Amino acid sequence: MTKVIHYAVSGRGAFPTDMLRYDAGKVIGTFEVVVAEGTEFQKTVVLYLVEARHRTVGRWNSFLWNTMDVKNVVGDTWNVRVVGDTWNVLRATEACIEWEGR
Repeated sequence: MTKVIHYAVSGRGAFPTDMLRYDAGKVIGTFEVVVAEGTEFQKTVVLYLVEARHRTVGRWNSFLWNTMDVKNVVGDTWNVRVVGDTWNVLRATEACIEWEGR
């Protein structure tokens, strides 16, 4: 049985779908997170929950996308480490982004 890992990604521009091929993965959910809530810098960021065989951090970074650690709590609820040692509890909504050939 092949081991799978989970992580979240966020970035600028269109989602780099080809990255899923490199990581042998698929997007299994999305989160909308409000960053810097209550400040002039407040914005909503979309995080993509990825299930994959690999996590190629440097490659994601080359597309100006960041990867984040995640832990499944139960069902569609996940803990996501967005900044430092802070874990946010988020509920994923369904998404269906996959690389062709999977």
